[in-house]
Amino acid sequence: YFNILLQPMSQQEGTDKENWLPTRQYRGKVQYNDPNEVYAMLPSDLALIRDQKTRPIVEYYADNQPAFFRDFAAAYGKLLALGTGQDLEKTPPPPPPGSGARISFLTR
Repeated sequence: YFNILLQPMSQQEGTDKENWLPTRQYRGKVQYNDPNEVYAMLPSDLALIRDQKTRPIVEYYADNQPAFFRDFAAAYGKLLALGTGQDLEKTPPPPPPGSGARISFLTR
């Protein structure tokens, strides 16, 4: 998902322009397709790469699939544990981008 989200970027040197093309199916809401019309994304998906706070996280998970699986499993485990009476700590905030710290929002 994260690799696909970053994939249709301009290949021109020195640019980071996204090439997701807006489309509207029937009378529905706008969605975005890659230039080859293989993938579709919602505005909420593209918000992840447009926001300066979330873009580094997308790039991190695009480059580190094991970290995504680890963090997803931990988060999903917390969701499953809701309402079971287990004492779960609140999720700490992420480290600032560029700090060199390991990105993991889902530690106990």
